[in-house]
Amino acid sequence: MRIGALPTAALGILPTVIGQFHKQQKDITLQVATMNNTMLLAGLKSGEIDIGIGRMSDPELMSGLHLRTVVP
Repeated sequence: MRIGALPTAALGILPTVIGQFHKQQKDITLQVATMNNTMLLAGLKSGEIDIGIGRMSDPELMSGLHLRTVVP
């Protein structure tokens, strides 16, 4: 699974979340790349990444993506 994340998330909460995920799903490999919001959106739309973790504020740019708010 390929994850794109803002640098603050990649260095902040993401290592803990990945550690917890790996304990439950040992057979799934996670790859993390740090990206800015523009790169996250492009990566999600192109299929380069499966999950994007960032601040998305423009609904028009996010059209066609499945979104879930984890932390409001």
